Amino acid sequence: MATVTARNSKLKRVEPYAATASKKRKFKAATSSSPSNGSSSSSLLELYPNGPWPWRETKREASKRYVHELYPHITPQDDYELSLLLFGGFDKNGTIEEFHEYVTDMLEISWDTNRRMGKKNAIAKLREDAKKQMDGPSFLTGVCTFSSSLFSAHKLTCSHTQMKPLPDQNYVHIRPPPDSQLSMHLWVTSSPNANRWCLDFVRTTTDKAVNTPPNFELHVVPDLKKPWLPCSGMKLTPLCYTFGVQQKDIKPGMETYVLLSGVSCCLVRPGHKNVMFVVPMLPQPTPAYLEDCIIIDFD
Repeated sequence: MATVTARNSKLKRVEPYAATASKKRKFKAATSSSPSNGSSSSSLLELYPNGPWPWRETKREASKRYVHELYPHITPQDDYELSLLLFGGFDKNGTIEEFHEYVTDMLEISWDTNRRMGKKNAIAKLREDAKKQMDGPSFLTGVCTFSSSLFSAHKLTCSHTQMKPLPDQNYVHIRPPPDSQLSMHLWVTSSPNANRWCLDFVRTTTDKAVNTPPNFELHVVPDLKKPWLPCSGMKLTPLCYTFGVQQKDIKPGMETYVLLSGVSCCLVRPGHKNVMFVVPMLPQPTPAYLEDCIIIDFD
């Protein structure tokens, strides 16, 4: 395992996002009635003063939302620092000065494991790689679970938090089942190759995420259009439980279900008709094994 080398001097920190941003998205004016999923309205308005929200947040934009909630007293100066905070390797109660030291430690560790590049080049590549990651689209699964960093000397406990998409983005779908004050909230959470979606429940009037009501059950069922195809069916469990989150630690709105494109589902509510739906299909790239094939369609 790499060890932290002694620091002769602090590494130079780059200018914060606010000083380097060259482009601003143009949106309609935000209103205080715009709800958030897992964040306070005030914090969202601070981060997105010109809302509503973009078609899809970049990973940077979504990460800043999460980091602002977890570390409200720390402002990351670049994408590398943002990624360090995102992955939970720093104590939530740590001071700004301790975070500066932590960043230096992590840069030194990374240089120790890649000395052939030279210190300056290794650090530059770290920042470049972080920027490439943050420039990409956000794929939120609804909940994040982090524990202490392998290389961190700071004391940490396990952290669970929500990562829900902002409302009014084009890839977010909301459908209310009949006779309910709640709506099903469905969004894409992967590239087309992975075909993953997430679903949770929100209050229809506010879009605020809630946990699954005690009398609601979500099941995978045989294909609605091809029911003769094999399918054993199963009751779905919220994702947070697979991370080992205990029932007592579940926060309001944390529960999220992961679904695959094209799967048929059934929402069961006692005293009501079952609600059936099919998860939408994403535009699919041509599989590599079909590129040299001739496809005949009998329809």
